[in-house]
Amino acid sequence: MTQILTRRGFLAATGGMAATLALPRPSLAQASGLTLQAATRTLDIDGRAATVFGLLNGAGTPGLVLDPGQRFRLDLTNNLAEPTIIHWHGQIPPNVQDGVPDMPMPLLQPGETRSYDYAPAAGTHWMHSHV
Repeated sequence: MTQILTRRGFLAATGGMAATLALPRPSLAQASGLTLQAATRTLDIDGRAATVFGLLNGAGTPGLVLDPGQRFRLDLTNNLAEPTIIHWHGQIPPNVQDGVPDMPMPLLQPGETRSYDYAPAAGTHWMHSHV
C-alpha cells in the first residue's frame, strides 16, 4: 500500500511539530526532583584538611543549577549529627518553606528529609543555614 503525503497533511504535521517545539519549558514534565543533603565535607586548605558543613546535590557536588523555567522542587535531607535548616537568599518561597528556624518551620532533625516546591526567581543566589 502506498501512502501519498498531501499538502494539507504536510502542513498539519509541520504545524504540530512547530507548536511542540515552541512550548515553554515549564509545560514539559520535569524528569525528576532534585536532591540536596546537608553534610560535612573536607576541603584542602594549603595542604591541610578542613572539615566543614556543606550542601551537596545528588551528584555529590556543592550547589544547584536549574534550567530556565524549571521549578524549584527538591528534597533536602539532613545527614548531619545536629538539627539544621536552609534559608534560600534571593528566593521567595512560601512562608512555610523559608528556612528561618521556627518561623514557622521547625529545624530539620538528623536523618529527616523535607520537600520544597516553588517557582524560583532567576539569577545566582545563596543558600545557607540559619543555625
